[in-house]
Amino acid sequence: MSGKRTPKVNKNKAIAGRENSGKDKDISKVGEEKSFWTPAGIAALLGAIATIITAISTIIVPIYLESQKTSPTPLPISTSTSGVVYFTSTSIPIATPGYQGVATPFADTHSFIGTIKKLSDEGHYIKQVAFTTDSGWVLLYDISGVASFGIPENANNMLEQLSETGEDIKTIAFTNDSGWVILYNKNEVVWRDIPNDAAMKLLELGNSGEEIKSITFTKDSGWVILYGKNKTVWSNIPEYAVMKLQELDSDISDEIKTIAFTPNSGYTILLGWANAWHSNVPKDYLARFQEITEAGDDEIKTIAFTKDSGWIIILDQSNAWWANVPP
Repeated sequence: MSGKRTPKVNKNKAIAGRENSGKDKDISKVGEEKSFWTPAGIAALLGAIATIITAISTIIVPIYLESQKTSPTPLPISTSTSGVVYFTSTSIPIATPGYQGVATPFADTHSFIGTIKKLSDEGHYIKQVAFTTDSGWVLLYDISGVASFGIPENANNMLEQLSETGEDIKTIAFTNDSGWVILYNKNEVVWRDIPNDAAMKLLELGNSGEEIKSITFTKDSGWVILYGKNKTVWSNIPEYAVMKLQELDSDISDEIKTIAFTPNSGYTILLGWANAWHSNVPKDYLARFQEITEAGDDEIKTIAFTKDSGWIIILDQSNAWWANVPP
């Protein structure tokens, strides 16, 4: 049924209408106006439906669109500590031109002491030793040489990559919960899972063009960064270490070589040929260190402590003294 419908009219009323007034056409018109199915009625219905649909759409559509939203995956940034971060030569200067070296293959052994003896016998220069909290270890030697065992796989992969490309790998440091930092060339750095404030400071120093020399972590996630000419910056380290670093920063002629912390918050600040400041370090280590300095024959290149208060002292020609280190 479409269009206009003739209204049903009660014949008696119509007749009565004719008898009383004779206006049957008026009665017919009244019937048309009261019927809903007229063009005007249909238009009104359609208008009402349109209004309802519009109202629903203003409520339902935004809800649906909101439900379909997905937050974009954030891109990694250089200050992130949840993943590996790279600094390239386009953002941070690389090593001084002409300072090059050939990577020495990884030592094919799992023995820490055996590897040290092998490197020493072959005339390599050991420049750094680092231990993890679960008896892993790293030896950095020559320009790009690396020997390691039992360290996080991602750190090992990065060391191998840097070694194969001939980078000057200067130092590696481990946090107490398997985080790590590798410093190479002048001020290039790669890290994973380290304290945010340490990451921010490394980024700042790298972008400033300063040479970053080393970073060391305490067992409580404190850290010290050595950079430039005997400059240091730190966070959450023992108060007496802070006092000594402030003293050395204001009045010192020897170069600070490295800073190492013991598991019980002791420390050694190594400087010059064979000088150092110590606090709360193992007694056998201190006795050996004093013997070496009193003899005056060997330069102390670097030192390191294990989580069990073991220690190692590396001398020139890659000779070494040690106690309670991995076999």
